[in-house]
Amino acid sequence: CTLLLLGFAAFVSANATHPPNVLLIYVDDLGYGDLASFGHPVIETPHLDRLASSGMRLTNYYAPSALCSPSRAALLTGRHPYRVGIRSWIPANSGIFLADKEITLAEVLNGVGYRAKASGKTVNLTIGLSHAVDYQLAEGLSADTPSQTEIVISGIDKQAVGQAAAEIRSFRPPEPYKGKGIRYADEYVRRKEAKKK
Repeated sequence: CTLLLLGFAAFVSANATHPPNVLLIYVDDLGYGDLASFGHPVIETPHLDRLASSGMRLTNYYAPSALCSPSRAALLTGRHPYRVGIRSWIPANSGIFLADKEITLAEVLNGVGYRAKASGKTVNLTIGLSHAVDYQLAEGLSADTPSQTEIVISGIDKQAVGQAAAEIRSFRPPEPYKGKGIRYADEYVRRKEAKKK
């Protein structure tokens, strides 16, 4: 099991305002030199070559296992496969999977830097997406951000205030398993129980 890891958006400079996009591509039975961008003289891989040339190529990865499932579990969690309970290849319908308590790379990257900033009629939202979202307030509405994670929308028209709040919430509604996302101040997010072994 070979891993091809490409980090995009080039290198992030010290003054960059947006985090890089990260793309993990898992490929079984792909050797290091099987892509044109890594020097293969015959196989043509123009799309992967273009991705590799526009971003950062990470070329050294020490696999913690010779099998794909434990190696992937280790990369996703940053922990040894035996610590996460994935010791061998996982056959279909086996009921073996990462435990809910495991924190994955996606969870660490998701939600990094959640911030809101009101400036005039624009509310700038950094909500874990690859880019910031600018929301334009309607006439008669104003927004205040008492902290980086709070937005207070006010106006004389109650319906317009509710509509603006709903539209902002729709960019990243709270998800039911971990409760992350944009929610109303008095909203209760009913959490779902994850699958059990």
